[in-house]
Amino acid sequence: MTTITLEISDEVAQTIFSIVKKEGGNIISIDDDGFTDEELKSVTTGLKEAVKIKNGEIKPLSMNDLWDE
Repeated sequence: MTTITLEISDEVAQTIFSIVKKEGGNIISIDDDGFTDEELKSVTTGLKEAVKIKNGEIKPLSMNDLWDE
């Protein structure tokens, strides 16, 4: 299966969606216009920290640490 990301106008999108569905494809729509640059940076930082925690590079905060803030 192939995944394609397209940036097209809303009018064209409806036609493309119809063709893809007719051929048995699946539409996955992700619209990131609702996020500010600061929000995207924050999410990216959080994901990087999660990977470091998973790899044992840093320790997660304890419940006591969370309650103290």
